[in-house]
Amino acid sequence: MGNKSLTSKVAKLPASTDKYINSYENDNKESTTLLWFDPNFESRRDIEQTAQRLRLINDYIKFYTDLDQCVKFIRLIDREKIFLITCGSKTSELLSHVSCLRQVNSIFIYCTKKQSYEHSKIIDSYTNLDELCDAIQNRIDLFDHQLQTFSFFDQNKQSTRDLSKDSGEFIWFQLFNHVIARFPRIEEAKQEMIEMCRQYYHGNSKELTLINQFESDYESEEAIYWYAKQSFI
Repeated sequence: MGNKSLTSKVAKLPASTDKYINSYENDNKESTTLLWFDPNFESRRDIEQTAQRLRLINDYIKFYTDLDQCVKFIRLIDREKIFLITCGSKTSELLSHVSCLRQVNSIFIYCTKKQSYEHSKIIDSYTNLDELCDAIQNRIDLFDHQLQTFSFFDQNKQSTRDLSKDSGEFIWFQLFNHVIARFPRIEEAKQEMIEMCRQYYHGNSKELTLINQFESDYESEEAIYWYAKQSFI
């Protein structure tokens, strides 16, 4: 859910930067995408520092410097919800294209001078990265909570799971069920899932710590606790 895989894509950057970004390309298997639009990104260092910070909040991240490419990506999103951070001179232009799209959940403005914007999806404008990250974390936590609520209960309040085979959540839910159903008979099932998760979260210290904790501490009677926990499961 909230914390999953880094995919970063920046248009019109030097070749060395493109190589760095493309080396992290991966499919999003989650319900959320953190999208950062900044036409002023100029170096690998800019992106690397920003990505390291944001990846503690949401593992799957996209970066764009080209307005048209950014808008195109957003319009192509179907099932995921986008948490959009935008800054720079083209902010107003970007908002005019995407602020009303259903796939955009929340919008955050990162700027050098605090400004006011009138739109229900705009959370606020921020001049401090710490405050911005706190706001993003709070909104994603809220979204995850809502998603869990609607996933487990249908309109008749029956205990059910609303899943799609096209959704990344379905993949992880199936893996988790695979482990739970086979405990305690086959410990290898647990290790198989753990290794898959380690590969998926390679480089994400926060999620890898949780995976290690799951490996050492998990007991079958804690299945609901681990599934409800905001983590890799």
